[in-house]
Amino acid sequence: MPGQKKGKKVYGEQEGKRGKRENLVAGRRKKSKDLIAPIIFKVTLNAVGFEQWYYQHLLPSLKIPSVLLHR
Repeated sequence: MPGQKKGKKVYGEQEGKRGKRENLVAGRRKKSKDLIAPIIFKVTLNAVGFEQWYYQHLLPSLKIPSVLLHR
C-alpha cells in the first residue's frame, strides 16, 4: 500500500502481483474424473467457507451411496 513505512505490518486486502486471487474448490469422482460442485472463491478460502461449500454444494450433489475420501 502506498505511504506505508518499510518493515511495518499492513492491514487490509492485498492482491497478488499478477492479478486477483481466485481459489477453486471441487470434489472429484474417481472413475469418471469429473468435478463435483466446483466453486471459485474470489477471496482466501478459510474453514468457514470450506464448510459452507461442503454442506451447501458438495453433499447435495452426491449420489447415494457415496464414499468420501480426504487426501
